[in-house]
Amino acid sequence: MRGIAAARAQQARGQLTAVDSYAAMIAAAIGRALALGPAALPGAARQSIRPALVLFCAEQGFAGAFSERVLDAVGADLAASSCF
Repeated sequence: MRGIAAARAQQARGQLTAVDSYAAMIAAAIGRALALGPAALPGAARQSIRPALVLFCAEQGFAGAFSERVLDAVGADLAASSCF
């Protein structure tokens, strides 16, 4: 049992680099998306803007209907939002 636990722990430690890389990529993407929006205007000069949605879908087709379910769940919100 200890051997199995040690093997799983080592495998998890090996995957941390990939998780950190993915998190950095997502942070950079969010930063780039925020830079596309209008600059914040002070006080009453601020205009009414549509919210932006950031959706995470599967890159490959191996996730079944995951992406379709994500898009279906926000269907009504897509009409009132900006999509990047």
